[in-house]
Amino acid sequence: QGAGSVPELYPHQRVRTDSRMQSMDKFFTAATVPGPTPGGGSHKRKREDAAGGGRAPPERGLRRWVPCELASVRELREALRSGCHDGLRELFHHHTFVGCATKTSCLVQHETRLYIMNTHRVSEEVFYQMVLAGFGYLPRMRVRPPLPLADCFPPGMPREQVDTAVGQLVQRGALLREYFSVELDAEARTLCAIPQLVESGYPSLDGLPAAVRSLAEDLDWSSEKTCLQKIARVLASMYAVRNSWAAHLVTPAGG
Repeated sequence: QGAGSVPELYPHQRVRTDSRMQSMDKFFTAATVPGPTPGGGSHKRKREDAAGGGRAPPERGLRRWVPCELASVRELREALRSGCHDGLRELFHHHTFVGCATKTSCLVQHETRLYIMNTHRVSEEVFYQMVLAGFGYLPRMRVRPPLPLADCFPPGMPREQVDTAVGQLVQRGALLREYFSVELDAEARTLCAIPQLVESGYPSLDGLPAAVRSLAEDLDWSSEKTCLQKIARVLASMYAVRNSWAAHLVTPAGG
């Protein structure tokens, strides 16, 4: 090659990497986490907030861990941190979103490599971490109209069995509302609200009946840590990217 000539670029070097390009983060913009609202939350939280010792809501949304006093939640968070793969963390932090490859996968670029990702599995893990990050301060979106809990069970299921499952779920309504923003109407036995993990975004409601059934039938209430982890997983699975969307069925709280 002559002096001043441009060196030849091989095909594997002809890959665009620009930090200003779009990444998957834009599809997971978290809603701002609100503080305790008048009339909401436990009396203990109200007293702590009034004394200045309560949990302060984060300033930058769900990507920031909300302080939590429950040892079980702290252990779940620590498990995420200690189990994090450095290479994958680097990939997700500095990737470039290329586009959707199929209904179930997408392409992302990191440095000079192109990766194909299962959008359902990746998004489910992202939402699981977001539920734990915002534990106790998850924004809420209203289900309009409220969903009868009994409608989430198979038509052939014995009525008595359905009533028992719904009754068990309603009994745990205070915990679900306090920590996960899942609001139930105990008298009407309906689902009135679910957590909003993505700002101005709604989950596919295809997974909502399965989520209700799982919350009613699959939780181990004898173990706090196991129970809270399962609830977080159920909500993450409900939010995970699916092939179809039904956003018209829900509106943000207050809308």
